[in-house]
Amino acid sequence: MFKTVKIVFRWCVFLAFLATAVVAGIAYRRADSEIRRVVQTELQRKFPDLNVSFESVRFDSTRGVRILSVVWRRPDAPLDAPPLLEAEEIYVELPLDWNAVKSGNLAPRRIAIARPQMRSGVDSAVFLDDLRRLRPAPSKKPCPVEAFDGAIFFDDPERPNETTTLAGLRLRLTPTPRSAFPDA
Repeated sequence: MFKTVKIVFRWCVFLAFLATAVVAGIAYRRADSEIRRVVQTELQRKFPDLNVSFESVRFDSTRGVRILSVVWRRPDAPLDAPPLLEAEEIYVELPLDWNAVKSGNLAPRRIAIARPQMRSGVDSAVFLDDLRRLRPAPSKKPCPVEAFDGAIFFDDPERPNETTTLAGLRLRLTPTPRSAFPDA
């Protein structure tokens, strides 16, 4: 009798462990897809004039979110055209709260962009238009943005085999809150 109880107990413990593992896996997948959805929505909201895509999102519950292989494309550009901007990795430092993730109310403290590469034309009007497109939509609580090891490639349509490059760029932007400006 004691042997039978022992065997049943072991099976119950094993099944409980297996059920916990399955539930944890499902919860992780749901959280991952929810974070991916929120990030995609937020990028489209911030850059309405561009098509923004990324490869993956990695969630770190203590520090924030890492977005890998982010690409900004002009909506009218052919698929084989080089992107306007691409970044190897974007790290968004923010306090992560599951309710904030589900509602989309994320308040980043800092954004770090690793190895951004921008492509534009040598014509100043084209370059300024590209910069205008890359300007994110205003936010009530803007945060500092840092770019490390960036590069800008200037393509000249008259010289297709030549590109002027500014490399090794480091940039820090500290935006002013929207409320700091009086209404016009």
